[in-house]
Amino acid sequence: MFVEHYRAASTPAKMYGLDWYARAYRTASRLGVQYGYRTRAVAAILAATSQQVTWRHAEKLTEDALRGKRVRHYKQVQRKVRDLLKGAEPENVLRGPKIRAFYRAIMGHKNAVVLDTWMLRAAIGARTCSAKQYRDIAAKLRDEARAVHLSPADFQAIVWCKVRGEWR
Repeated sequence: MFVEHYRAASTPAKMYGLDWYARAYRTASRLGVQYGYRTRAVAAILAATSQQVTWRHAEKLTEDALRGKRVRHYKQVQRKVRDLLKGAEPENVLRGPKIRAFYRAIMGHKNAVVLDTWMLRAAIGARTCSAKQYRDIAAKLRDEARAVHLSPADFQAIVWCKVRGEWR
């Protein structure tokens, strides 16, 4: 399912993927220091604003929020961002398996499995899936990550970089 993409990834793509979540964490940390917020709050805002946008756009939306600007996104995302800026616990605000897993992966949880649109396309050729399919695909990703001696988060990031072409 995913291992074919992993094996087809170039060495630079693999290296980029292996460092993806560490870079995301450094971004959250840098923005937190710059604007006076805890890293986990910024990481949660990055995860919340990542829905249906590029990473660069999520960074821009997050920085807008930290500057006190209006976040131009779905209403539910705007509410989450407001709550997070007020100090709400990320685990109490973030809903859905992808957003929570993305937050956890940014925060360094190596067992987090992030299945976004690109990962679902790689797995089943569709943009969405049922809750049961999500669990099954996440389990398959964990198994395949173990088979190549990587954490689920690192394996997923490499596959995502290969599928999305984001390592260039």
